[in-house]
Amino acid sequence: MTTGKNRFVREGLEVLDCSRTKGWFEVTGKFEGDDLQFVARTTSFSFFRVVVLEELASQRSVYRVMTATAPEDDGNYPPFPHPEALIEETVSAVSECGGAIQAKVDRLGVGYVQFTACGTDALLCEFLDHIFAQLERRGFTLGQEATSPNLE
Repeated sequence: MTTGKNRFVREGLEVLDCSRTKGWFEVTGKFEGDDLQFVARTTSFSFFRVVVLEELASQRSVYRVMTATAPEDDGNYPPFPHPEALIEETVSAVSECGGAIQAKVDRLGVGYVQFTACGTDALLCEFLDHIFAQLERRGFTLGQEATSPNLE
């Protein structure tokens, strides 16, 4: 597994160092396959699932990003309890950038949205942080802020 500039491995746990975000990004194995996967979460909720489809030159990657609809397989980190607001803010942010977004339904019939992006881990963090900030401006509580594991 390649470890990019903003990715750190400590005791077998790989995380994206997104210190500006309200939460943090932790490796997950929610989906089958060999692609690197992260869940964007706070200590209370999961918000996004991120699949690294391809790692490119210059520390850039191609990502598939989707709003989270279910907790992790161990039952931790339930999805944000206001999925309509999360979807609305995600659609708005992607549309502002001229991106395409797909409406999907998971295997349990729960709606979510998905988009593909290309860029650096830091740019992805900034983009998702914008969505978190928009939710907070609307008065939503995102959950207790997470602290990244000690990476020193």
